[in-house]
Amino acid sequence: MIKNISLFLLPSLLISCATKPIEQNKLQQLNDVGVVSVLDNQAVVKYTGTTTFSNKEYAANTAAWSLNKIIVDEIRAELKSQNKTSLNVNLDEQKINQGKKEAMSLKNIYLGNRYQGIQQYVLDEAAKQGAKYVFVVHPTLNENFPVHKAGYGFLCQAPVGSKGDLEAYFLIGAELWNVQTKKIEAQATVTPQLVAVKTGKTCAEAAKMAPDKLASLYKDQIVALAKKSADLIMVGTGITKK
Repeated sequence: MIKNISLFLLPSLLISCATKPIEQNKLQQLNDVGVVSVLDNQAVVKYTGTTTFSNKEYAANTAAWSLNKIIVDEIRAELKSQNKTSLNVNLDEQKINQGKKEAMSLKNIYLGNRYQGIQQYVLDEAAKQGAKYVFVVHPTLNENFPVHKAGYGFLCQAPVGSKGDLEAYFLIGAELWNVQTKKIEAQATVTPQLVAVKTGKTCAEAAKMAPDKLASLYKDQIVALAKKSADLIMVGTGITKK
């Protein structure tokens, strides 16, 4: 059993999701909140330029950084500060993997979504483990940031006449589910507009380094951005104030 699974679980992982604060009367009832973060254990390292040759994408291993745990802990700390009880939700990685394979094998999906089986599993496990609600934090895409890959990582854009500046960023979403009704009570999106930092390293300088080594240089910045992302999720969902 594991607490955080690096998989795309829900349909909203594939599209941008709106911000929807929780209704005030429901906020008062909010307690026993399970928290799950499913960011990948690798950072995207992407370079874009004016030609196909200059467009490259790599992955840097960040498994040892425990970013999912950092986000879960930050959200739980915020909930505690609002006098809300919370818990980790343990999920079976094999079941998630199998569910994902089955979902991707489905064709001609006209109603609902192909991830309904996994979605149901997460909600069932949350209920079994005593959660009345469950926060799910995940990678997402956003039409306003078409060049950024879902999740987190590094992007360096070098148009004509520019050396570029390597940027560390987060692009994630979160939903607060009611376990009993299986409805979303609140949701939020975190984009590079609010959660990004320039490293000062040009694209050419960055590209000379192995992805793992490059990412390790900015581990502290990524960890800080992860914590900021969790804080913005809590503000966006209306659980904490600005």
